[in-house]
Amino acid sequence: MPDWCPKCAAMLPEGTKRCPRCGAALQEDENSIDRSALVTISLYTIGLAMIPLVIIILVGVLCVHLGH
Repeated sequence: MPDWCPKCAAMLPEGTKRCPRCGAALQEDENSIDRSALVTISLYTIGLAMIPLVIIILVGVLCVHLGH
């Protein structure tokens, strides 16, 4: 457990589950999702979705240049 609150930087007493200053939860539940993992998954998914779009744009540009 952290010695300082990650949200407001208040000093925390040992064994605290919530910050006494801001109320932030300090221990994650078993069912909670790590925010950084969620961001990584989202960026990966967006990147995969962009591949067909980039290919379509490149093919279009090539067709325009080779057609003239």
